[in-house]
Amino acid sequence: MASGQHPASVPDWNNLDILHKNTLPARAYFHNYKSEADALGSDVNKSTTHSLSGTWKFQHSFSPFEAPEGFESTSFDTSSWSDIAVPGMWQLQGFGKGPQYTNVIYHIPVDPPNVPFTENETGSYIRKFEVPKQLQDGQLRLRFEGVDAAFHVWVNGKEVGYSQGSRNPDEFDITSVVDLNAENTLAVRVYQHCDGTYIEDQDQWWLSGIFRDVFLVGFPKASRIENVFAQTILDSSYTDAELKIKVSATGSGKLTAKLLDEKKQEIASSDADIKSDGVTELSIQVKDPLKWTAESPNLYHLVVSTGDQVIAQRIGFRQVEMKDGLIKVNGKRVVFRGVNRHEHHPTFGRAVPYEFMKEDLLIMKRHNINAIRTSHQLNDPRLYDLADEMGFWVIDEADLECHGFESIADAALSKEERNLPFRERQLLTRSKAAEWTTDNPAWTHAYVDRAEALIKRDQMHPSVIIWSLGNEAFMGRNFVAMYEHIKKYDDSRPIHYEADIYADTMDMYSRMYPPIDEIIKFGEDKSKKKPLVLCEYIHAMGNGPGNIKEYIDAFYKYPTLQGGFAWEWANHGLLTKDKQTGEEFYAYGGDFGEEVHDATFVMDGLVNSDHSPNAGLIEYKKAIEPVQLLESTDSKATFINRYDFITLNHLSCQYTSTSASGSGSVSGSLEVPSGISPGQTFDVQLPKIEGSGEETLLSISFQLKEATSYLKAGFEIATAQISITPATPLKRPQSSGKQITVEKPSRNTLKITADQAILEFNTLHGSLTSWIQGSTELLSKAPEIDIFRAPTDNDIPQDGWDWKDKQLHHAKPLTRKVEWSQSDSETLKVTVHQRVAPPVLSWSVDCVLTYTFSANNTLSVHVVGTPKGENLPRTLPRIGLVMELPKQFQRVEWFGRGFGETYRDSKLSQPVGKYTASSVDELWVDYEVPQESSNHTDTRYLSLTNGSGAGLLAQFADQKSEQRKLFDFQVSHYRMKDVAAADHPHELRKKKREEVVLRFTLHLPPVSPYNLSKADNMASGMKKRRSSQSPARGTATKRARVPSASTSHRVQHAERDVQSRAGSVQVTYTTQNHDRSTSLPTGEDWLFRVKVISSATDLDNELFKSAVQGLVRICFPEGILDQLGSQILEQHMREEMAPEDNIRKMTEIFHTEMTRRVASLLAEHLDTVTKVETMVQATIVASARLHESGLGGDILGHMIASLLQLKAKASENPTDWLNKIGDLQETVGRDEDMGNINVSDVESPTSEKKRKRGRRTKKTKRRRTPVKDDTPKNANMDFYSAALPTERRVSTNKDKKISSKWQWNVDGTQLADDDVADAFPRTSSLFAYHALPIAKRKLGSQASRKELRCEMQSLLDVMPPDEFEKWVESLQKLLSGDREMLTRQDVAASSVDRQLSRATPAPVDLRMKARIDKKTKPGESGRLRGRAIHVENDYEEAFVKCETAEGSVKVGENSQINHIAEATKAFRHLSTEECELDRPLPRVEVAERQRVQDLQSSGNIDSTFGMPVLSLLWGSDSLTATECMNDSTRITQTIMSNLKHRISAERIVVSGLGGMNKTRTTSELENAIAHAFPKPGQHYGFMRIKKDIESALIPWVIAEPSAFPELKAMPFVFAHSVPSVPAVLNILFGSWSSVARLSGSEMWESILQALQTRSICEVGVSF
Repeated sequence: MASGQHPASVPDWNNLDILHKNTLPARAYFHNYKSEADALGSDVNKSTTHSLSGTWKFQHSFSPFEAPEGFESTSFDTSSWSDIAVPGMWQLQGFGKGPQYTNVIYHIPVDPPNVPFTENETGSYIRKFEVPKQLQDGQLRLRFEGVDAAFHVWVNGKEVGYSQGSRNPDEFDITSVVDLNAENTLAVRVYQHCDGTYIEDQDQWWLSGIFRDVFLVGFPKASRIENVFAQTILDSSYTDAELKIKVSATGSGKLTAKLLDEKKQEIASSDADIKSDGVTELSIQVKDPLKWTAESPNLYHLVVSTGDQVIAQRIGFRQVEMKDGLIKVNGKRVVFRGVNRHEHHPTFGRAVPYEFMKEDLLIMKRHNINAIRTSHQLNDPRLYDLADEMGFWVIDEADLECHGFESIADAALSKEERNLPFRERQLLTRSKAAEWTTDNPAWTHAYVDRAEALIKRDQMHPSVIIWSLGNEAFMGRNFVAMYEHIKKYDDSRPIHYEADIYADTMDMYSRMYPPIDEIIKFGEDKSKKKPLVLCEYIHAMGNGPGNIKEYIDAFYKYPTLQGGFAWEWANHGLLTKDKQTGEEFYAYGGDFGEEVHDATFVMDGLVNSDHSPNAGLIEYKKAIEPVQLLESTDSKATFINRYDFITLNHLSCQYTSTSASGSGSVSGSLEVPSGISPGQTFDVQLPKIEGSGEETLLSISFQLKEATSYLKAGFEIATAQISITPATPLKRPQSSGKQITVEKPSRNTLKITADQAILEFNTLHGSLTSWIQGSTELLSKAPEIDIFRAPTDNDIPQDGWDWKDKQLHHAKPLTRKVEWSQSDSETLKVTVHQRVAPPVLSWSVDCVLTYTFSANNTLSVHVVGTPKGENLPRTLPRIGLVMELPKQFQRVEWFGRGFGETYRDSKLSQPVGKYTASSVDELWVDYEVPQESSNHTDTRYLSLTNGSGAGLLAQFADQKSEQRKLFDFQVSHYRMKDVAAADHPHELRKKKREEVVLRFTLHLPPVSPYNLSKADNMASGMKKRRSSQSPARGTATKRARVPSASTSHRVQHAERDVQSRAGSVQVTYTTQNHDRSTSLPTGEDWLFRVKVISSATDLDNELFKSAVQGLVRICFPEGILDQLGSQILEQHMREEMAPEDNIRKMTEIFHTEMTRRVASLLAEHLDTVTKVETMVQATIVASARLHESGLGGDILGHMIASLLQLKAKASENPTDWLNKIGDLQETVGRDEDMGNINVSDVESPTSEKKRKRGRRTKKTKRRRTPVKDDTPKNANMDFYSAALPTERRVSTNKDKKISSKWQWNVDGTQLADDDVADAFPRTSSLFAYHALPIAKRKLGSQASRKELRCEMQSLLDVMPPDEFEKWVESLQKLLSGDREMLTRQDVAASSVDRQLSRATPAPVDLRMKARIDKKTKPGESGRLRGRAIHVENDYEEAFVKCETAEGSVKVGENSQINHIAEATKAFRHLSTEECELDRPLPRVEVAERQRVQDLQSSGNIDSTFGMPVLSLLWGSDSLTATECMNDSTRITQTIMSNLKHRISAERIVVSGLGGMNKTRTTSELENAIAHAFPKPGQHYGFMRIKKDIESALIPWVIAEPSAFPELKAMPFVFAHSVPSVPAVLNILFGSWSSVARLSGSEMWESILQALQTRSICEVGVSF
């Protein structure tokens, strides 16, 4: 029976074990010459290289198995085949299915290393050639510079080999198969896909073919140079150099290396015999060579030869190193002002002609660009020669990207994982995506092979200063292997790879599209030991780049920020024709009928598809200019030199004045001081410009004095503009003295007659329908309020989706009422009430437009708008007016920024001036993807006329001051809805109107995505980071555009006072009342309101208050509490450059509103005594578990003791109960270190005289501020304490807690008298100063600050009161000038068991500690963790509780610890499912004390006092100190094993502050438990060990409460489920650290008084 298999074996292009067959080792790119003169001439035609590029025969198949068999035979007939150009891409020459574009996703089924058999287009190439005579006597090689994606080669019917790696060169030795005396047949079969396709998933068109040159290369047969490697090494002063050369050679003979200068004069030489091992090393010492930099590209010639083989290569003397945590070249820090350059040509694809490529670099030079990242593969080898010559820093990148796997990993995420913060979700998906290839050892060889091709080909180029391993391929073992491989070959360059986000392996950090605040935070982080490079930023998609200068300023402010590379250089549009009309246009994804594509994302360049500069590049040039204005006065301007190496001696400075009239302009030269070095500032004296009574500005230009090889003399390098005189006031026509008349010719028409104009107003539609000036009609379409504009590319996936969902493009004004009146004979006022709203939804912007007609032919429009209704858009695209004029109004004149388009965040490149356009079309910017464009900002006035004297003059004015306001305008022949609907410019042109469309936009700031500060918003901002936006499944929408976090929207918010023509649009945001149960809103909602309050000018209107109230609603009660909420808000306002008055007003309203809401919550839920008791108890117990620096047991005990006393006296009426607190004592305090609230000393109320005397004394210490609802967060507050017996309280300077901000480096011998008070603000600071040497002696030199502070705190905790009072006295002496208090004890010979010397200010009494230590068992920690609790009242006596090493508790005879136990027991009945808040707590009887003491002394204290999770997972018996010290491994394993039985998941999601979720993994938990145990030589209190373990376990209970049914009612679960509980105490006291400083009775009394002060029983507030 028949049998068989097809294919018979795994094809090479599907076989991961076969990357190459018969290829020669990779080498540097060079040509061989017969003589030195020819080599130095660089004429390839004189070399032994023969080009096979040109016209080849070609046949296309859709599968390798359908390609013609036997085509490699010399006799195969190709007469019927087509011709094809080589280099070239076959899809662009009419073959195959056509181009296909994807950004992230794979366009084939994902099954690495397999690619489809039936959808793998295949091209068969045939080329006949003869071997030139000059090549016939040596080795003959066939070299391919680039073939996409894999290919087999035959010569004369014999298979030569196979290779893959699309952008990497390949060479084959064909000496034995060629016929030197006859015609030869070269056959190449190219496959569109191979296993390498999976790691070539770059953001570009999928194009195939032989796209770079093909050469025959002749080498000598016997002895020859195979490869040349060169390094330049500078001495320590970066003066003299050594040129190290390694030559790989075959055969024997002498090798010679010569160094020649630019004029080709020999400087030095070296020679050596070829070594048998194949590598010969030579060295040339060079005295002070000219150094190569991107600013001074000094080149030398290196000539290496043997026999009749001569190789010439240009080299530059420069040294790149990682030094002082920076990338340095020749010892100096560099800043990259770069771009990412893909290879692209609009008709040839990646087969870029040389001159076109060279023009790219010339354009870069003209626009101040100094660096190129070869994204994301090796570029044409000739580009590097140009970069060496012109001067560019180059990050040379390997041909490697596999981003598509992230889409797969992201699609597989669970719902919980999808809700993770962006950075956590990204790390999770990347780790999973890396498993496919990056972290798969089967792919290691494929990865390292690409590193090999990179470094071997380009190592000789001085412009290449950084190697990059690839792009967006995650992190894993294979990148580590690439790194190590490169370092072995070339250790002279640092290595970059962005996905190593923590720079664990790479030599630098790298980020894509971080917000400004993120990189500033990096720059301020002194712990960073490596620099940060933004490998991609300012995403240049369409009308996109904005806020560029903010990035550049950060680069120069913070040394570790070393610049960035704009994404990207060019649009990748492919020139094609409309199939119906034949019109040419530039195509993007989907235009070739692809089912899977990423649409317009390929159109994201600083230059258009034909590589003509667009507005983004012009703005980038301005931002990165090497001379920048810092500040100016009337007489001088201060500039800075931002070059890295050179002075400004090559520049001259010119100036020109400009004014609104355009007359009286003056110009001249300004002197630039000589020798201004990099980073140096300098002053330029400004000329005196005579005032003309109008706004005048001085434009300054820095220009080349002399021509360079690429730029002409006089070329402008940098500019600046300085205001000389103030802005011109608003110009109004003089009163004509004539009257205005009003008629009503029809029911819906008002006819208004002025001096020289007749106007008609339609009262039905509320619009001006006619304006006749003389005999000329000015209007074609009435002016109307307008909130729409065409979305930009970067809008669409962000606010654009919301606009569409909210039907904003369908919104239009509908008139509800029109009123008119005349107050005098010269004016008429018409008031129009309109509702701008869409169909379907209920939201609206209710507007009142007031038209004021004057007899002097002027019209003023004032607009007020109020957003209302449900489902309001998050933002409005714009606010303004739009109107249309007849077609003859073509002449445009304005005074403002120009001539090009400008926006709020991209305007600096366009200076203010007087501009004119004779045609409206001159102002239209035709983006290759139609979108918002052609705006002009900072306009003073606009004139639009018909050339015959008729026209409009528009100015904007402040309503109150009548001062001129700046505004934006757009004038075109297009309506914005038509622009938004068009996919291509040729389609838009069909919608071009004859009328002139005039748009006025009010002066509003833009919204840049980098301000959307939370990580989840970063997900939507990454250039290629939201795979959900990539149409990976089904048919993609053609314009599914994806945003950038660094580019700016043209979004303008509704909450802002804005100006219309001679008036203002005031938009008031009204708060909705249905938000109480909603979840935390998004960052855009926050930013929406921040923008309003940061830019508002009227702080007393409802707009401002409503916006702040909305922010409070976001903060409360979801966890962003009062203090934190206002701090975050203040920080964001400062980022928006908000005035201080706005911030103060915000704080006032914020705290008032927050207090109102807390009071309402308390009044609603705590309306009985028992509810108050239960809530406060639960809060305090929960806080003791959740906050490390939170409440202690003493506070808890006293809290409950006071609570029970008050409860016994209280009635069930909450008002009466609160009023029965008794005689109140006023106290106040401030924590100078933390900025928090403290309670000062309060005398016992036994003596009224004593109380008054104490009050008078405290008046001299601090100022008291009465409690108010709107108390600022850092203000002092008066708390009122009940007249109950209390312990002696410690004031600020007696604080017994060592602050985390204590100054560790205080040197008492060097401390100035004036600094003593700052260094020692409290007693604990002085104690820590003296105790530090003892703590270091005990714990060792490796102890962390946290460990040292804990040790010192333990000493302070057990100190008897009388000893502590001595330290208090010592501090007073020190502050009085007694510097002997700063003399430290010599602890060199001290023992930790001895007390401190009496020479110290006050001794640390360690006797109590020593006695306890003597009782500890061998091997156990003697560390004491104890607290003293003093209670003085009618029923209880003082007691002291000390936790010894064994965890036992020693309690005084009349202990109150039973209150704690009973309260804790009661709280276990609280749960989210069943919580009877009004159920009274069980009474605690004195008779139960012994039972509680027995329970606690039994050793099982964990189950009753704070270790419930540990007790549950470890077992019934409490851990002992011996177990903690000697058996940590078993403890860890047992806990993890028991946890595994309850929770099988490897990770959990824990809710964090402000709605930000965090992921916890089992490995992290296991590490945390292991780290809880002490290291060898360290001593921990075992209670601390258990506490640390408990803290690590609690999040697992909170995340999975169903797995711990025994603990569901524990306080920490309760507090997590009721997030408003911590908010209650936080709003009352300011912060947890303030609460922690109160004693128990103070705590409770202050709570009651704070509630009473806020009148909770009388407040009723609805949400």
